[in-house]
Amino acid sequence: MEALKKLVAVSCFLAVGISILDMLCPEKKFEKQMRLIFSLFFLIGLAAPFLSGGGFSFEGFNLSGKNDFSSVQDSLKEDYKTAIEKNISSALLEKLKANGINADKISTNVNISDDNSISISEIEVELSDKGLEHKAFDVIKNEVGGDVRISIN
Repeated sequence: MEALKKLVAVSCFLAVGISILDMLCPEKKFEKQMRLIFSLFFLIGLAAPFLSGGGFSFEGFNLSGKNDFSSVQDSLKEDYKTAIEKNISSALLEKLKANGINADKISTNVNISDDNSISISEIEVELSDKGLEHKAFDVIKNEVGGDVRISIN
């Protein structure tokens, strides 16, 4: 926030200084050239903190020139993974209900590989109706297939 205050103060100071210099310039013959010079002077004054390489930054937003987006990518990948796990869990819960099996909770773990392929690694089911473990296992195995570890409690 302090950096933003300094930037506003610099821009106001430059605007006042340029206005005074503009009024002191007597000839209208070079008016366009003087306005161009004043505009460039103003822009350079505003850009100086960014161009100095001093790591000019706003609160939590660093403009130092180092572009490291891996943490953002990891965060988005984790959010995407969580959303996929919730969607799979709710779809399996509906499938179990359609087959007459009441489940309290379904937890799903998925893996996202480097080539962005998604695979289900584990499914945990907590049944409210005991005695239907085999039927629930068959329904889930029929839906997901493959090498998925299914545990039913």
